[in-house]
Amino acid sequence: WFDLASGMVGGAEPGVAAGISPLGGGFFLVWISRAATASAADGFGFYLTEGGAPAEAFAGDGVSGLHVTAALLAAAAMPLPPVPTGAASVTRPACDCTIPDFAALASAAGLDGGFAGRCVIDLTRLSDSTGRFLWSFGVDADNRIFCFIANNNKIYLRLRAGGVNLVNISTDALSEIGEKQIDFQVKQGAYTLAVTGVPDAVPDDGMHALPALTSGYVGSDFATSHLNGALKYLSLRI
Repeated sequence: WFDLASGMVGGAEPGVAAGISPLGGGFFLVWISRAATASAADGFGFYLTEGGAPAEAFAGDGVSGLHVTAALLAAAAMPLPPVPTGAASVTRPACDCTIPDFAALASAAGLDGGFAGRCVIDLTRLSDSTGRFLWSFGVDADNRIFCFIANNNKIYLRLRAGGVNLVNISTDALSEIGEKQIDFQVKQGAYTLAVTGVPDAVPDDGMHALPALTSGYVGSDFATSHLNGALKYLSLRI
């Protein structure tokens, strides 16, 4: 359990790792990790408290809330979903999500006028036969703004409207796996892309209106393309 009064972790159980960090303003970043046993009934959970061991149930007070910003479930103790390495057809575990009510969220945040952001990924392999999507926002496959790793290992930022790529900038090809930080800007006259370990993409200074941001995908696309790895972090700002 996490004591939000003292900023401490309490009641640690064997095999469960956890941590807490104050973010300021009364907010905390908390995390918990446990390798479940497939052959037996096994589970774990956590409680947020104001000091001391928690009760088993909390009816709610109409104010408190819990925001889960990242979760990764994988088979056995694997840190990442498995990655296909052969030509045979395989089924990938889900490593993507659709953002609920994205249209309302994007409008409220002002993202429809342009935005910037950062994502952090952990690549388990390089070349892949299809694109691996980091995020994709828009109306449909022909009207969207998206960022992905192509089968040439370059990272692309594209703005597509009416089936035509109005913006199409990319970095050099990645040469190694591991953690990569990707910074991007999606604004009229200033489309930019920068990735750890390779030269920045050549900016695009075109004046292009964004499509309506009615749907949002993280780790996938409007089509059936998936990241096939782990997206550890994604932030957007205006």
